[in-house]
Amino acid sequence: MNKQRKIFNLAVCSALVMAMHSPALAAGQSQEDLLLQMQKLIEDQRARLDRQDNEIAQLKEQMAALAGKTEDNTEKITKVESLKLDKVVTSSSSKVNVDLYGQVNRAFLWADDGNSSRGYFVDNNNSSTRWGLKARGKVNDDVSLGGWLEGEMITNNSRSINQLERNPDATDWYKSRHLEFDIASKRFGTLWLGKGFTASDGTSQNDLSGTTVAGYSDIVAVGGGYYFYDNKTGLSTVTVNSVFNDMDGLSRRDRIRYDSPDVAGFSLSTSAMSDAYDAAINYNREFPGFKVKSALAWAKPGDFISSVDNQYNGSLAILLNCGFNVAVSAGVRDQVADTRDDATFWYTKLGYSMDLFDAGKTSFAADYGEYYDIAMDDDTSTTFSLAAVQAVKELGTEFYLSYRLYKLERDTTDFEDINLVLTGARIKF
Repeated sequence: MNKQRKIFNLAVCSALVMAMHSPALAAGQSQEDLLLQMQKLIEDQRARLDRQDNEIAQLKEQMAALAGKTEDNTEKITKVESLKLDKVVTSSSSKVNVDLYGQVNRAFLWADDGNSSRGYFVDNNNSSTRWGLKARGKVNDDVSLGGWLEGEMITNNSRSINQLERNPDATDWYKSRHLEFDIASKRFGTLWLGKGFTASDGTSQNDLSGTTVAGYSDIVAVGGGYYFYDNKTGLSTVTVNSVFNDMDGLSRRDRIRYDSPDVAGFSLSTSAMSDAYDAAINYNREFPGFKVKSALAWAKPGDFISSVDNQYNGSLAILLNCGFNVAVSAGVRDQVADTRDDATFWYTKLGYSMDLFDAGKTSFAADYGEYYDIAMDDDTSTTFSLAAVQAVKELGTEFYLSYRLYKLERDTTDFEDINLVLTGARIKF
């Protein structure tokens, strides 16, 4: 701009010299008039240059502002790109990560009690329809804080349907599963407070078959509410639930729980409720060629199962890299009543998983279990099932088909077997 002003001043001086010797002045135009004209021209040019100076200054300010915004936007874009693009749920705190998840599991169930048969559209309680939120924030490299909310939304629960009631959950379809807070330390373990898994929950249910959506040791999850038909007296009041039980700990309760750190695959857990206690030891490890999941547990149920003094149970599952797998579980209950025999059970499952299709694993399994003195002394209950599951990994979906038989032998009765066929799909998201 200084260069432009120098050029302007030189032009003005040249114009004055030329004007002084111009023909117009010689023709009689007064020097005063000529100077006035030149002065006006100079003022006009100076005003024009001032406007240009202002415009250039404004342009510089705008460019600087744009440069700042660009840097700010670049920083924001970098932050966004650093995030997982599939995250649509965020926390109000930048230090807390939140995960939203859920699943829908709907099926068709056909049931036959030996006298009549019926079909039901159900929610598969092997793995019910549910949603959840998990939150976790790091305090430091060792300690983190977490929260867990999970609920299930069930209509026509496969565990509850029976010959008399087709839709037992129509007015009570929402149930909480997890409402808890935890403090986790890599060195010292995890402390949980609220409603969630007790230490013994899941300890009868270790299973690596890939078919648990169709069936596992909690066999009453499908058809548990069904009544046995007695050929002597007709439809009885004895349900599948009452004579089969995998004694799987104390389920999910309002409790305080502690889990130790994992040491060479071993971990210890214990929990306490208002009138109940339990403890478990878990062993989970992968080896060359196979993996193992196992647990042993003890529980004192208190008021939760008032007829039981102490309960002992456990399970073991092994999966070979070739796809073959096995699971076994067993348990015993010390009854409070001295007149009752201890209740016992054992259960085993054999399975095979293979890559039959590109979409995902194809898994097959067969199981068998025997249950003694669960509801009454001298009761013998047996079950058998076949299951097939096809996974579609990219869509988080599994399609399944299973058959199960329930048999009960009791003195002075003639119960018919119960046969069930279940088919459906579960999608996780």
